[in-house]
Amino acid sequence: LPAMEGIAGDAEAAALSLTRKTIIFVRHGQSEFNKAMRETGKDPMIRDAPLTAEGRAQAAAAREVLAAARLAAAEPEASTPPGGAADEGGRWLLLVSPLRRA
Repeated sequence: LPAMEGIAGDAEAAALSLTRKTIIFVRHGQSEFNKAMRETGKDPMIRDAPLTAEGRAQAAAAREVLAAARLAAAEPEASTPPGGAADEGGRWLLLVSPLRRA
């Protein structure tokens, strides 16, 4: 890597020169499909199932946790490892499913 050429074997300096990334995986909340499968054990043949009331509550709770994490990431002191560089403005790349339950 060209960015590492001046480091010449100093593993600690090399590690600090890399930007720290965090990947967060969030699964959808309970859907009508999940609920029916749990209750009957049979495929209810519901495709692109909407969330249940419980699933919507789970999604709202996840939103609160992610919002707090994003605010924390925007604070350089909280998100910067010692000797590291802060993410530019706490920007996130958000990838979601096109399904309704996402």
